[in-house]
Amino acid sequence: MAWNADVTRMPYRMHSEYLRRMCLDNDLAEGRYRAGGRPIALADIEVPMFVAGTVRDHVAPWSSVYKIHLLSDAEVTFALTSGGHNAGVVSEPGHPGRSFQIATRAGGERYLDPQLWRAETPMNDGS
Repeated sequence: MAWNADVTRMPYRMHSEYLRRMCLDNDLAEGRYRAGGRPIALADIEVPMFVAGTVRDHVAPWSSVYKIHLLSDAEVTFALTSGGHNAGVVSEPGHPGRSFQIATRAGGERYLDPQLWRAETPMNDGS
């Protein structure tokens, strides 16, 4: 769990404001997050995205991360891994019991709700 000791290199005040705006207030998803004085809209992203969620994430539940499919028409490759907030992303190859699902939605393809996506996307062993 060395990951927990990693620092962000942000001053505490900036770090807490970032977390509040991104996680609690959801400013990025709502179009209220500003960079360089201008609002950032996820709908304006046109490049392909790789988005990861973890089954047991206590910070960002995977179905809330999956909502990127509703916020952008860009190509999205979504990976859902076993594990929690840290171990679901940082897990050595060969870790027993790890699995993942991954699928790409081309730009403009129809939306699948999270439970249907999970039911239809093949499960893979490994990390």
